[in-house]
Amino acid sequence: MKRFGTMFTFGLVGALALSVGAGCKGDPPAPVDPQAAAAARAQAALKPLKTGLMKALTGAMQSGGPEAAISVCRDEAPRIAAAASAGGVVVGRTSDKLRNPDNAPRAWVAPVLTELAKASPEARPASTVVDLGEGRFGYVEPIILGEVCTKCHGTDVAPSIQEKLAALYPEDRATGYAEGDLRGVFWAEVAPAVD
Repeated sequence: MKRFGTMFTFGLVGALALSVGAGCKGDPPAPVDPQAAAAARAQAALKPLKTGLMKALTGAMQSGGPEAAISVCRDEAPRIAAAASAGGVVVGRTSDKLRNPDNAPRAWVAPVLTELAKASPEARPASTVVDLGEGRFGYVEPIILGEVCTKCHGTDVAPSIQEKLAALYPEDRATGYAEGDLRGVFWAEVAPAVD
């Protein structure tokens, strides 16, 4: 009988310990860094813009060359950006040397773009987060010019491409780049998360 009582006591103590431990699991989660959360939401929203634009440009270059790629940047890129803007995140791209004036930098992006343009490639951050106030954040990633991009943005642009650019973008300033140069930025504005 004594042995049964001891086992019962140990069993009761174990059950109490489990119930106390279970109560600890209900503790509130550690606070989330709002800046890190905004950066993650921005990166997730920018991914379809970057991949969609690259896919469209690659397809256009293969099927119609640089002239077709110009049309992608002009017509499809804004649609891809609009489709990627969802869930309280608006995305786009801009530059300090605009081709399309519709892509002018937002007020909060302009100083970040200026700093990125001044920075050496080694010192250039992979991304920048800006506190816009009221729970909103801005996020910026550099766009580095690839070799194929020099066909429309380089120093030696073919005359046929120059003509098409002049017809579509009379105020074009987006040439004179070399591979590896900072072409501009992808940006995202992140509204406060809704619980």
